[in-house]
Amino acid sequence: MRDPEELELSRFLEQALTGAVRLETFPKAVVDVYVTVLEDDGAALAAAINVASLALADAGVEMTDLVAACSAVRLFLLGGINSTNHEIFFACRACSGIK
Repeated sequence: MRDPEELELSRFLEQALTGAVRLETFPKAVVDVYVTVLEDDGAALAAAINVASLALADAGVEMTDLVAACSAVRLFLLGGINSTNHEIFFACRACSGIK
């Protein structure tokens, strides 16, 4: 059974890839993408989107273009690209007012 976070991440991955795959060239086919995350220190979704896009292209699936993704977090006046889980958690708490 998948937890709610996995379901949400899989929906984001599907949304990111659906626009790039030429679905009309596969009228009766199903394209399944499986991602295994061994360790997540932030930016797992961005990495999964990048890897899945490259895997589809390598498999010969017709696409309009490759999909690229990254994550960014702004902590007060400092910004960060590909932030860690701790930084993302801290930023979410700061934005929501949770102490």
